[in-house]
This record gives sequence, structure tokens and C-alpha cells, in this order.
Amino acid sequence: MASITESKSYLTIVQSCDNFPYDIKPEDVYYQLFLPEDAQPHGYILPAIVEKMPWTSHFRVQDTAPRSVTVLDASHGADTAGAVNAAFAALVSICIERDIFHCIARQHSEPFAVIGAPHPVRIERFASSLFGITCRGAHLTAYTITQDLNDNDKITKLTAR
Repeated sequence: MASITESKSYLTIVQSCDNFPYDIKPEDVYYQLFLPEDAQPHGYILPAIVEKMPWTSHFRVQDTAPRSVTVLDASHGADTAGAVNAAFAALVSICIERDIFHCIARQHSEPFAVIGAPHPVRIERFASSLFGITCRGAHLTAYTITQDLNDNDKITKLTAR
């Protein structure tokens, strides 16, 4: 039996299954997600998601190039963060009620901050992938290599909860 050290490295395995299209311009393929008063896109949404999403009046969808979805500030500057957070919350609640997207799993999840947003904007973690928003978090995984009874290398994976 081959030892663990002779097998592929983790990086080699990741590279072999990485199918991210690095050679495309995201704005040519996806809808860019914009927040009020910010020219920086905060997410890239698949056209199929844009089509299925039950958009409310708090969002403006532009189907012509450059395609975009913009969250509107219903507070007109009085409480931009509150208006954006309420818009996302209402939309996610509709998606949960109608069971539109399986990634939401018909349940609410914890809110987390949208990275780089000019205001303290939050979105539920389960729904973030629908909007192409980058997630962050901490995760701990440990690996140990031991010998089994036949002196073969055995890998054990420990994952924190």
C-alpha cells in the first residue's frame, strides 16, 4: 500500500478540481450587485438567480449591459444601512416562505457583515451565495497521521464544531 506521503498534495488536488473561469470578465457574465452610494460591486449574481428571485421594489434590476442589481435606499440617506438591511431581510424572508432556493433550506441563518460595504450592511449567511457575496469565517480542521495495526499510514481528520 502506498504511504500518505507519496500521494498527491492538497494543492494538487484543489488545482485538479478548480473549475473557476479565471479568464472571463465577471461583468460580462454575471449581474453585479451594488449598494447605495457605492460604485464598487459587492457581489456577482448568476442570471438564473436573477430570473428566479422575487425582487421587491427595494431593488432595481438592469437587464442591459452592464447588467446589475442595485439595492435602493428607501430612507433617502437618513438610515441607509437600516434600509439596505431591511431590503435584504424582506427578500430573504420571501424566498424562505416560497421555498425558492434550496441553499436557504427554508430557514433563517445568522447575519454577517458584507465585506467592504460603506455602511454596516448585513445579510444572512445562507442567502449570501445567491447574491455572490464573499463570505468569511473561521474553521478549524486538524489531520494526524498514525499507523494502523498493519503498519500502514492512516489519516485521521478532526473537525471542530
